[in-house]
Amino acid sequence: MKENTNKLIISFTIVAVVAIISIMICCLAALGYNSRISMEIEKIEVESQSNFNQT
Repeated sequence: MKENTNKLIISFTIVAVVAIISIMICCLAALGYNSRISMEIEKIEVESQSNFNQT
């Protein structure tokens, strides 16, 4: 009985750790994707402002 309980605890711990790591990876990927979009938008705005300054 104790062996089964220990195996269950270990398996639940492994599942929980994998779930936490996967959630962290998804959040970091989402943050990186959003920062790339904002950087591209800023670049476009800077280019349009520089075009207005030249004309």
